[in-house]
Amino acid sequence: MFKLKASLKTAPGRGGSNARKPAAGAFALNVLALLRNQSGWFILALAWLAAWGFSLAGGGRNGLRPGVGQTARSAIVAAVDFSAPDSPGGRPGPDGLIRAGTVLVEQGHMITGEDRDLLSLHDAALRARASLAERIAAAGGNAVLLFIGWIGCVGILWLLQPGIFRDRPASLLFLVVTSVTLALCKWSVVSILIRDHLPAHASYLVMPVALAPMLAAVLSGRVPALAAGFWTAFAASIYAHYRIEIFAAGFAATALLLLAAGRFRTRRRIMGVGIWIGAVFALCTTGAALVHAMPAMAILHYAAISLASGFIVALITLILLPLLELVFGITTDISLLELCDMQHPLLKRLAIEAPGTYHHSLMVANLAEAAADAVGANTLLARVSAYFHDIGKLVKPGFFTENIQLADNPHDHLTPNMSTLVITAHVKEGLGLARSHKLPKPVIDAILQHHGTGMVSYFFHKASHQQELNFAGEARVSRDQFRYPGPKPNTRETAILCIADAVEAASRSMEKISPGHVENMVEEILSSRIEDGQLDACPLTLAELTSVRKALIFTLINMLHARLPYPPDETKGQ
Repeated sequence: MFKLKASLKTAPGRGGSNARKPAAGAFALNVLALLRNQSGWFILALAWLAAWGFSLAGGGRNGLRPGVGQTARSAIVAAVDFSAPDSPGGRPGPDGLIRAGTVLVEQGHMITGEDRDLLSLHDAALRARASLAERIAAAGGNAVLLFIGWIGCVGILWLLQPGIFRDRPASLLFLVVTSVTLALCKWSVVSILIRDHLPAHASYLVMPVALAPMLAAVLSGRVPALAAGFWTAFAASIYAHYRIEIFAAGFAATALLLLAAGRFRTRRRIMGVGIWIGAVFALCTTGAALVHAMPAMAILHYAAISLASGFIVALITLILLPLLELVFGITTDISLLELCDMQHPLLKRLAIEAPGTYHHSLMVANLAEAAADAVGANTLLARVSAYFHDIGKLVKPGFFTENIQLADNPHDHLTPNMSTLVITAHVKEGLGLARSHKLPKPVIDAILQHHGTGMVSYFFHKASHQQELNFAGEARVSRDQFRYPGPKPNTRETAILCIADAVEAASRSMEKISPGHVENMVEEILSSRIEDGQLDACPLTLAELTSVRKALIFTLINMLHARLPYPPDETKGQ
């Protein structure tokens, strides 16, 4: 049985939150200014400070500071006043006030939604009377708990992906997605309470706690998604009156996202995962409701709201993805899949103006995708990079072997040095075309790196031969004059593209096609790239290079297979 034991009159706008927000905002701005010259550690520290700020703005034990919660409720439920005589039944009197000594809930009475709102009002009134020392102690307790959660988040990143601390954009992205998620959690609860769409005890069902891990899974991968999911679920559960179901739902959704990470290639896939997240939320909500012995209709109502919240998380993700990709320069599989469209202006030009290069790019794409799949690299990035790696040949398509007509070779009229300049220039020309058509950075890097600093061997040997014939006894031809400008491939996908490009080109000059000849040719090219140091900057291991070699041999043999001769048409001439 609950009775009001003290005297209090509420007033709109009272509470300590409004006075602290400007100072907190100024402090946050100062920290952001310092981040320009600091590492990812400070960015993650700011994530903890942001969560603490949201906790303070939400305040107290149930996540709403007295000033916010009481102002919202004062527009719906009567204020508490202890100076007037009792009103019967625990309901507001004729003047809209609950009198001192009023019994809010009788022992053994079935608690209704209105009773819960009255108890929430009573709890807010008690917290509003807390002293400054009590409020500081509560804020300190929240800070300690959040700091523990932050340490766990940092530990996950440090153990599984320590490179994120040296990558400022990645660290800043982590901060943004977690802070936006916590801000939306706070905003959703406050707006629901103000509009009284849900009672206080059910308002936490609409918290989009799975937004941060979903964004991180799509944009950054599994490890940041795990850390973001743990951090936001932990912080949101503290904000939501230490509700274990919030943490359970958030972390279960994170586990689901870890299984789906790497497969977000379509918007439909994201919406499908959002529905599954909603189902996880509904399951956690149902379990918590059964523990609290809620009525069956209330359980169904809350489960439906939880199911819808997963759909809303997916919708918000789709809205934020293009903006985050643009701001942080990230390329998702969704963007790469759009570039696979053969109606892209550059690919259409390639098919019309340089058909030999176009066909070569398609064959390289098949080889690169198979090799990337063999080592667990990004197959979609490998394919798209292969499509666009030779777009620079559009500037002078007739100077490249696959487009040269047998009757007229323009290199017959050029010196080896001039021919080399024309050939190597297609990398720079491709860079210009890629930038003008706003291709993503990973594809631009592939265009720049797909030859590394390799030799233009044909013209080097031609120049060396001419040197021997015409200038016997003079200095030999410098190899550096016949090299591509680089840089060398620095990712697994670009290294695979470099090898696949050379393998496909060499396969066209094979006099005899057989499994043995194909295997020898692939091994020779791979060995030459290793000896020339073209793979020194990429993270491919020797075991992965073996897998790449096997995948290229298998795929190329199937691409170059010979057809059985058809029998003569016996009816011909009859």
